[in-house]
Amino acid sequence: MGHTNWSTLIRQIRKHRSEAAQFFKPVCVIAMIDLADEGRIEPDEIDAKLVCDRFSDYVSPFYPDRGKDGYKPLWHLTNDRLWTFFCNGKSLGSSDFSHGAPASKAKLLAKVDHLEIGKDYIDLWKSEAERKTLRLFMLAILNESDSDSRNLIPPLFNKINLLEKELWPSAEHLRTVFSNLTGQGDLFEAASADASHSSSADRSSSFEPAHEIDAIDDVPTPIAMVGSQTKLLSLKIRRTGRFFPLRHLSAIMVLVWRRAG
Repeated sequence: MGHTNWSTLIRQIRKHRSEAAQFFKPVCVIAMIDLADEGRIEPDEIDAKLVCDRFSDYVSPFYPDRGKDGYKPLWHLTNDRLWTFFCNGKSLGSSDFSHGAPASKAKLLAKVDHLEIGKDYIDLWKSEAERKTLRLFMLAILNESDSDSRNLIPPLFNKINLLEKELWPSAEHLRTVFSNLTGQGDLFEAASADASHSSSADRSSSFEPAHEIDAIDDVPTPIAMVGSQTKLLSLKIRRTGRFFPLRHLSAIMVLVWRRAG
């Protein structure tokens, strides 16, 4: 039986990322979601090159030397069980590459004919509302990450405005969106290492980004822990003071998305 929510995946992605490439996995997932929304990929027949190209489209305008590396998070997200690589009907793993992972985009594409969304997430993935929920939480992960990651939030907030800087949401608008995402649940693990992680996360870029937003201060962590015994996600909309159980999360996320658009 597959997962009934994205909690496991979100925790995995947030926890298992390269310190020097914190935005790679979230942006790769966003790229895949956008391709699915456009009808360009099917969950059981995903073209790896399309995803790598979309990652480059999203990253290269702001970090020109990193857009070519989309194959890296694409591969490593298999460890999070979101998707699996296949060649001639056989699933591929680390043993299929000499160094345990593809050494380049060319080497990956040479061995892979397609990807498939994992069985644990296929039902969620097929729901457009659930994909929108996942996209919002990928942006939330970026918001909790280093400055390179936060710089990508305004252009990726609405992909149509990727290169239209004057149409990007303001820091205040983003603050409102992430405040509305604030709730209680076990999507993100509370770890004492988080404080030291955020203090040492920022690294200096080798170039000046095309645009850098001010840090979105005073925004509560999008997801906080509740008792592990409950294992029930709730979302609190501060205006009403009401709590909503997990089964209503997708509808609420879509409402937040529409209000923010």
